[in-house]
Amino acid sequence: STFCNNPSGSVVVGAVEYNTIIGNEMCGAGIAFIGNTETQWNSHNIKDNVLDNEPILYFTNTNNIHISEPVSQIIVASSDGVVIENVFLQRATYNIVIGYSSNVFITNTSSSKGTYGCYLRRTPSVHLSNVSFFENTLSGLVVEACDNLLVENSFFNENDVYGAMILSSDNLQFVSVEFKNNKNAGAALQITTNSWFENCIASGNQRGIHLEWYSNSNTIIKSVISNNSIYGVSVTYTEKLALEDVEFINNGLYIQGTSYKYWNSHFIKNCTVNGKELIYLKDASGIQVSGNLSLIHI
Repeated sequence: STFCNNPSGSVVVGAVEYNTIIGNEMCGAGIAFIGNTETQWNSHNIKDNVLDNEPILYFTNTNNIHISEPVSQIIVASSDGVVIENVFLQRATYNIVIGYSSNVFITNTSSSKGTYGCYLRRTPSVHLSNVSFFENTLSGLVVEACDNLLVENSFFNENDVYGAMILSSDNLQFVSVEFKNNKNAGAALQITTNSWFENCIASGNQRGIHLEWYSNSNTIIKSVISNNSIYGVSVTYTEKLALEDVEFINNGLYIQGTSYKYWNSHFIKNCTVNGKELIYLKDASGIQVSGNLSLIHI
């Protein structure tokens, strides 16, 4: 069959199992893959489909996958040892979709003009290096229930909602990553713990880095947070944020929560706002604050 110009996906594979999709020609949008269980990801027979004259790849229960040729969309389920390199993808709805897999390495790859640049679900031990996910209609990167993610030397810019959206994950590292000009947050974390942002730039978003709903024990260090229109870093119902050597420019830190622990559990050291010291005081008495300061949290 032929499917063209369906922005939500030429074929939508939702909460279903054991479907056959063979030999179809698609243009403008690929396969929207949104299953909620592993069987809804790995039980299909999908092959010999093309999007804009380039192949749609679907792997299931396969080990040691290496993708470096021109493709239009990549879908991987229940597989181990996945390498994606030197690939440019666009307009496939979900350009890169990986679920219920492990040990994934994506490098020198760009993904744009889809719904998601890259969607990862229940896939531990993913390494992204020198990737650029930009101009997607929702998010550059979506990570759901994935632990031990490393992202380095990468760019998540100009997406219509989030640069990166992280849900229910643990032990993530973002090192030398740029989040610029996303219409909502550069990076948004929900129920995500023990994450590390180092030498990152978050600029020109509504919120630079947003942590909410029990995203506890995360660290932002040696980073520049600038010119975000609402908040530089926003912390909502979240404990134990560490901020160290962070430079805020034309935005600052916002804390919200209805319990004492959401206010007094953070660690903030050597941070500035427009070149002036950011003061964070907790469990103190007889306070006297003076000097060349720009933002005070008590």
